Amino acid sequence: DAPIQTIVSLGSAEAYLQSFNLPMLEGAKLDEAAALNLSMSSPIAEGKGYASWQIAGRDEVSVRLEILSAFIEKALIDALTPLLRTHGFIGEAVEPGPLSLARTVRVFAAGFDAAAPTMVVVLGDSGVRILLLKNGAFSFQYLILWTEIAGGGKEISWEVFQTAFTENLKRVLNYSSAHGGLPTQVFLVGGNVEEAVSGLLTNTFHLAVYPLTVTVPGGSSGGFADAVAAEWWNALGAGLRTEGSLREDKELSLLGVSARQEFLREQSLRFMSFWRVALPVWLVVLLAIAFGAAKRHSWQRLRLLYLPS
Repeated sequence: DAPIQTIVSLGSAEAYLQSFNLPMLEGAKLDEAAALNLSMSSPIAEGKGYASWQIAGRDEVSVRLEILSAFIEKALIDALTPLLRTHGFIGEAVEPGPLSLARTVRVFAAGFDAAAPTMVVVLGDSGVRILLLKNGAFSFQYLILWTEIAGGGKEISWEVFQTAFTENLKRVLNYSSAHGGLPTQVFLVGGNVEEAVSGLLTNTFHLAVYPLTVTVPGGSSGGFADAVAAEWWNALGAGLRTEGSLREDKELSLLGVSARQEFLREQSLRFMSFWRVALPVWLVVLLAIAFGAAKRHSWQRLRLLYLPS
């Protein structure tokens, strides 16, 4: 069987994400300028990683483009590609998890307003992930690991968490203020401490906080919306990327060179397989049409030949 085309969504700590600005360039000049910035700002040694970029925004006032870039260790992608193939998959794109999550929030989060500057706060297994969304698209990520908050200790008290969270959130808000304004809506996933964290965001920072609820319409409950568990949000967002054409996909992908070549090879094989079946069928149809036309033409000649005088 042909392998299944797949969008791979990485964990939040697997890829490095950075933003930079460029003049309003287009075509080859934009590609060259972006490639130069990627090579200069890469946190990975030359030849040891893959990088990609996409346009994150356009500022018509300052006449500049905001570019989102991503970097990842080459060894990780090179190991992932054959693993996918072994299990019957082929990578169409590889993207950082925050991009997948932002897509899910934009499309399925209850009460989401794409026009409002947005912050998403997720308390997960590895730490606190804070995302900023601008015009409904991913803009910035800040990750606070539990190990950093614990500072070598085995347990984290509320006081320790509150202090670390407050200090780090101030940095995020400063960044947000300098890049489009403070968030006017905050979506929170806080687990057992969601109520306490929500109170902290509301009382200390005066932010409008909403629980992050993801629902998909037309689910298994007879056409009503189904709630989607948090562990599936990245997968759901990655799936949304497959709705468009690959040729029209302008979002970044950390798929390695060899994997891209493998994907194009698979596309070529599928194309040839289609025509291997379709071409003989079309030839038979054309021959039948030609034979029918010739037969009708011969019959008309016979009628003319034996037409009574």
